[in-house]
Amino acid sequence: MATNFGFMPVLEGKRYFISYKSEDAERVGAITRRLNEMGVPMWYDYGIEKGELWEKEINRNIKASEAVIIFATKALFAANDTWVRIEFDVAKMYGKKRYVVWLDALDPYEHPEDVHDDLKIWYWNVARLQGIKVAGCSVDRITQTMVTEFHLIQGMPPQPPSPTFQPTEAKAEPKPEPKPKPEPKSEPEPKPELKPKPEPKPKPEPVPVPQSVGQTASTVSSQPTQVANAAPKPQKSAAASVYPALPVYNYSNPIQAPNKPAATKSVKFKHTPLIVTVALVLVVAIVGGIWAVGNAISVKPLSELDSVSVGDHFTFGNYKQGTDGEIQPIGWRVLAVKNGKALVISEKLLDYVPYNEEGVLVTWETCTLRQWMNNDFLNEAFSTSEQAKIATVTNQNPDNPEYGTSGGNATQDKIFALSIEEAKTYFSSYSDGKAYTTDYAHAKGRDFRDRSGWWWLRSPGLSGSDAADVDTGGYVDQDGDSVDDNFCAVRPAFWLNL
Repeated sequence: MATNFGFMPVLEGKRYFISYKSEDAERVGAITRRLNEMGVPMWYDYGIEKGELWEKEINRNIKASEAVIIFATKALFAANDTWVRIEFDVAKMYGKKRYVVWLDALDPYEHPEDVHDDLKIWYWNVARLQGIKVAGCSVDRITQTMVTEFHLIQGMPPQPPSPTFQPTEAKAEPKPEPKPKPEPKSEPEPKPELKPKPEPKPKPEPVPVPQSVGQTASTVSSQPTQVANAAPKPQKSAAASVYPALPVYNYSNPIQAPNKPAATKSVKFKHTPLIVTVALVLVVAIVGGIWAVGNAISVKPLSELDSVSVGDHFTFGNYKQGTDGEIQPIGWRVLAVKNGKALVISEKLLDYVPYNEEGVLVTWETCTLRQWMNNDFLNEAFSTSEQAKIATVTNQNPDNPEYGTSGGNATQDKIFALSIEEAKTYFSSYSDGKAYTTDYAHAKGRDFRDRSGWWWLRSPGLSGSDAADVDTGGYVDQDGDSVDDNFCAVRPAFWLNL
């Protein structure tokens, strides 16, 4: 049974869902008690045994909540056994706002041990949400900041505090008069045996639900319609799932380590001459250099290429890419060739720009990212002669294939982001769609530890205020993220006149 925070959960009407790690119950309880006194209506899992009833109540109360408040601590990210992840995904499924209260300071860059290896991608998904950092602050400071930053009572009148739990005293029952005995013995009355409190059942980890990646040909007027087979979605080992109908995505996609050579029997030398050591170092350096040269991708300026084919790489235009914003040639990759045009996309994530400046209902036609790509970026990255080589195409903007969210009207674009269908068509696997930041973008500190990052698609997400994206593992996320999110990068694409 969950911990008693000292007040009754609000069961009906507007309320906030409290998501926390059981190890943090004492700290979270102190904060929620103060919020309760301030009139913030909340629900938490008091009085529900783990099991089928618990699952239904969690689902029902998240669906009925105004938002979900997640308390992020070191305990939450220490082990991959938390049910908070399930609550996180259910809240996203229902389109609920998620607020994060960082009670501990975590830095996966400086202290990788702060975050479990299986939770590193999820950590960044949580870090992208609206949150406050209040590590070391008093309870009053934390609650005041929450009310101010999350507008917890805005739009609803403050509620009277939920009644606190009052301990009840057992009424003493009258004892029957003892029967006279010939030889009375003064023996103490036996004390009732206290049943040991059952240990909480271990929380099972959710089982991933296999999900095939749908593929739909793009309807851009001048774009090819071939569909490449998408690689099967990677699976995540886990125990039984409490929400078998929900897709549980695998965000863990670690970089594969190079194959290790077979172990060889070590040979010990009584005296190793210096010349032998130097020779070994030289051999390793020479072999490594030959391998690097043989495996390097040849990238030439577009002007030096005789022809362009799918899979080619070349440089074209210039943009800020150095750590201090130094201008460097932009690398491009050819995704398709059709009707005298080539669809190309930047090799790297060039910058961090929100899909829209405000978190409102938008489409690709009306978002500020489209304006930035076709004005600011176009004029900064390409000369007048280079702009003449970029075709203006009609982009159709289909609805979200999973949620039916409107994609809006067709648009005339020179520079654009890929759609969900195009990303699934032109990238053959998750690793194929994975992208890394330039030094300039990396300096903004919004990518993952291996410098891979999220990048925007032009398609809508779960709702009209969300836009789809590709995550750090190369997976197309049709739910997407809030359009005003600053943690998604841009990976521009365009059709090049050949």
